[in-house]
Amino acid sequence: MWGTSKKNAAEIAELKERINKLEDANRSFMMTLQNLQSAILSLSRSHDHVATDVHSIQDMVSAFLAEVDAMSTMFPYNKKNPEA
Repeated sequence: MWGTSKKNAAEIAELKERINKLEDANRSFMMTLQNLQSAILSLSRSHDHVATDVHSIQDMVSAFLAEVDAMSTMFPYNKKNPEA
């Protein structure tokens, strides 16, 4: 009878140790997931900023080309005589 109690105590101690190791591993995994989430969020935000910058540049180029087109209709370029 005393032997089974010692065996149970040893199993309980072993299980407690395994639980502690699993809890440590779980904390590590949670920290890793939080770091990955932060990295993904950061990439998403910088991607949004890049997309916004590209859109702004596209708008500026479109406005510039529209002005050039309007100027070309007002002042046509003569290939034969550029001074005219």
